[in-house]
Amino acid sequence: MITKKLQKNKAFVILFAVMISGILLAVTFGVSNITYNELRFSTSAKDTNDAFFAADVGAECALINDKSTSSVFISSSTTTTCNNSTISVTPTSASSWSFVVPPSGGGSQSCAIVTVNKTDLNNFIVVSKGYNVGDATCSSSNPNRVERELRVSYGGSSISLSTNSYRYVRLVITGKRGTLPNPDHCIGGTDDCVQFAELVLLQNGTVVPWPSGSSVTNPGGTNPNSAPYFETPDKIIDGNTATKWLDRNYNIGVVNGSVQAGSTLLIDTITGITFNGYRWATANDAPYRDPASWTLSGSNDGLSWTTLDSESDPTNIPLGRNINASDNIYTPDYTF
Repeated sequence: MITKKLQKNKAFVILFAVMISGILLAVTFGVSNITYNELRFSTSAKDTNDAFFAADVGAECALINDKSTSSVFISSSTTTTCNNSTISVTPTSASSWSFVVPPSGGGSQSCAIVTVNKTDLNNFIVVSKGYNVGDATCSSSNPNRVERELRVSYGGSSISLSTNSYRYVRLVITGKRGTLPNPDHCIGGTDDCVQFAELVLLQNGTVVPWPSGSSVTNPGGTNPNSAPYFETPDKIIDGNTATKWLDRNYNIGVVNGSVQAGSTLLIDTITGITFNGYRWATANDAPYRDPASWTLSGSNDGLSWTTLDSESDPTNIPLGRNINASDNIYTPDYTF
């Protein structure tokens, strides 16, 4: 009897030990699985954050380059700086561009592929796709590659555009009042000059101020910019008829991207401007340098232009000079 009782107790102890071991093993496997999943989650969260922040960098790069003084999203192709890297901005259509924000530290780090669609000031859309891993072209075959996409737009009701509202205003001068003396030795050579003092935009006959931050360029032009002559393109929108713009390369201007006779003034208002008329003021000297024929155009993307007005009658241009207070120096108001 005693022997049988001991055998029964031994069997119970063994069974109890097996049960406890099974419970401990199950707990161990459960904890290990939770730990493994947490590790996977933390790694996934890091990859997701890297991809998201790369997408954010790409979107911010597009926005700052469009809202800067001179937008990069106006020409056929260009380069700019983003995330401490020089990047190429490539047009994919008349109103779309794309660029890659490469890894900042080189190698296989986070990067972004950005597309920009800009049909007008009311429709600027950025799609930035960020990746946690990628090379200089933001390509990778890494199976753990994560993509996160940001879509950003601005414009809409914050910018009111009517039929005659444009971000860019372009004045192409194709003829002068006269050619005497011939040549105009403003640089001691054979190239003659063109000049005027001020361009004023009008809305229903009322002067429209140029928006703060507006800038003017003279593609292909040569403009005096040292004492005593400061005759740069920005002088036509400075509100001061005592200053003037002068182009010494009138005969080799850039019109519509090609070199030809004439001078081009390109004004970027940044925020857009509404107008349906304009006038301009003559400079201080040399009436033969006055523009005699020109075309005024407007654009919201810097690529597609709407012709607003063309003039070719020099008899409407005053002979008055701004050095004489009593002289009339403004042309008639041209409306469209």
